[in-house]
Amino acid sequence: MMIELKKSIKDVYKSFNYYTDPKEYKSFFDQFPNKDSDIVLKLQEILNNFMIDKRPQNRKNTLNVSEIICAIENKKREIVLKDQEIALLLLAIFKHKKLPCRLRCNFVNYQRNGYNFFQGKWYCELYNQSVTNWYLIDPTNKYIPITKDIIKKSAEIYLTLMSDKAFDNKIYYKQWRGKLAVKQALLDDLNGIMCNELLQEDWIYKSNIKKPEIYIKDVNNLTVFEESLLYKLAIMMINPDGYFDLIREIYEYHILERKE
Repeated sequence: MMIELKKSIKDVYKSFNYYTDPKEYKSFFDQFPNKDSDIVLKLQEILNNFMIDKRPQNRKNTLNVSEIICAIENKKREIVLKDQEIALLLLAIFKHKKLPCRLRCNFVNYQRNGYNFFQGKWYCELYNQSVTNWYLIDPTNKYIPITKDIIKKSAEIYLTLMSDKAFDNKIYYKQWRGKLAVKQALLDDLNGIMCNELLQEDWIYKSNIKKPEIYIKDVNNLTVFEESLLYKLAIMMINPDGYFDLIREIYEYHILERKE
């Protein structure tokens, strides 16, 4: 059973951060209603008018919230938003409403030609104050409706890979596959839990930012300590609320490598 978040932890997920700060575009949020389901419908309406008959380009960079809103308001139709960007924008809208919300990067189980596969998926988790629990919101509602029944956490898949090698070739995330896909999704999910939603994008595309060793290394070249660290994180990330402080400590010291 999910334990209730402490007030201090819930507050972490109410505030804008580096990637979700709308900056001078904060008034964009005024058009959204208060009910979460209505917010999603309004966002989909806006995006349907913005992205007309277009497929996502092979665009490397990922936009933060202020850049996304700028593109929408200035009708930069050459920009087709990625699912990750749409989820990030929805996250910012909820934060503007002071609703505890976080971005998650996990996997959807689907079938193709009679085989099970797992595809990486970005979605929002919104904290329900009345039942003191999180529930899932798929901002795009494409392909497969996102429910807890078909979501497999990156942490769960990482732990499964430790014992089931045949599972390896059934997992896809962005340009990665197998173990590497799971490691990268696990780090993205960790960044989401720690409110650094696009940090791995910065690791990939920005040359002037420090990149942690555990990210740089191929999954087969990790040290015993690094493998153990990811294993411990995966166990705790099954229930991130119950281990929030410990996850944050490991994240700061071993992932971000802030030793001071």
